[in-house]
Amino acid sequence: MCDTVYHMGVIFSQRLKEERTLASMTQEQIAFKLNIPVGTYRSYESISKRRREPDFDMLIKMAVLLNTTTDYLLGKDTV
Repeated sequence: MCDTVYHMGVIFSQRLKEERTLASMTQEQIAFKLNIPVGTYRSYESISKRRREPDFDMLIKMAVLLNTTTDYLLGKDTV
């Protein structure tokens, strides 16, 4: 179970970074738009086991800002 949760977190981190890059934003820019410290945002994109995970409200804000869905960011959808 732990490996599955870690794998899902890695998928989230990778997709978050991919979508941010597609939106042509730096980590600093997206952190500013989300009104969070850049270090917090960087920890969302981290694939280490010590990464942070956004709460539900932040996840929705990220999806809206990046013009994607929460399901896609979470790895539940492929498009």
